[in-house]
Amino acid sequence: RCDSKRSTTTTTTTEGLPLSEEEVGVLEAVREAVPDSVASFGARWQERILRGMWTNNTGSKEKRMEETIATFERIATWRREEDIDTILERRLFGFEEVMAHVQMTAGGFDDDGHVVWLERLVDVGELLHFTTAEVLAVRAQGTEAMESLKKPHRYKAVYVLDLSVVALGQLVRRSDVRKLTLDIMGLGTHFYPEGIWKLYIINAPLIFRTAYGFVSPAINPVTREKIKILGGPHRYLREMAKHVPLASIPQLIGGDHPGIPIKDVVLRSLPDVVRGEEDDVVLRGEKNFATSGAATTEAPPSLEQQHQQQREEDDQMTQPHSQQRGVDGVPDDDDDDD
Repeated sequence: RCDSKRSTTTTTTTEGLPLSEEEVGVLEAVREAVPDSVASFGARWQERILRGMWTNNTGSKEKRMEETIATFERIATWRREEDIDTILERRLFGFEEVMAHVQMTAGGFDDDGHVVWLERLVDVGELLHFTTAEVLAVRAQGTEAMESLKKPHRYKAVYVLDLSVVALGQLVRRSDVRKLTLDIMGLGTHFYPEGIWKLYIINAPLIFRTAYGFVSPAINPVTREKIKILGGPHRYLREMAKHVPLASIPQLIGGDHPGIPIKDVVLRSLPDVVRGEEDDVVLRGEKNFATSGAATTEAPPSLEQQHQQQREEDDQMTQPHSQQRGVDGVPDDDDDDD
């Protein structure tokens, strides 16, 4: 486990900052090309798509402009056709089973205010009796719930993909399982661009890390810098501790945050759900979701309280910054990480 000593580091993000003169001009050009699509988004989503497909993208100006326009159109069309704006108000077919195999948990926030998003894929082959559209609808519902927990000026997240429970054999042997897995993971890329601040793939078996080593040179350098492929807890807790307080890492993977199951956030959003005292405890994150079953002696701050506290801290800061945690005393293991 990581100790409390920390050394200083600095991170920068354009999230929430005013658009530059160039960005304003590009957005106006996009608005002229696809006015209805641009108008369907609020300011934060306009900024998010613009910076993902133009500002932080690579290629010629013509190519980036084409991709920006196409992305505004694609996401606007998808959200309209799937009625995404009301998806948290609807009970979806297959919700319980899909959520049992696509497990999403929210932690706290990193040093720059990005929510920690833990995801586990558990035997995706068990979902093949659903249509891909049915599975992706539930995945979108969970993603919208996670989006609702982000700070107003932070649309990115620290995304953690835990491979400890993945059915690796099925992924290797069955093309239908691989395709559904890729479709599940690809939903964010296609419809939630610029959503990743840091990406940690943890408990990755050696074969996965070896395969990544071969394909990583082909990945966009901007994207590649965000990705860390890591082995067991000694490795990933050490790496995550550079940017994320242990108190924000879910207990499911060795941190101190009790974790908020996204399934519960979705259920609480449904208009016909009776919200009893126990439901409130679950949503506030005051119930211990650690796999060890150890009791929590003191309730941690709720996610809403963390939001408020960090907003107050942000008001006193002139720019985002982070402090890097020292990790003395964390034993090395034998895993070779990228």
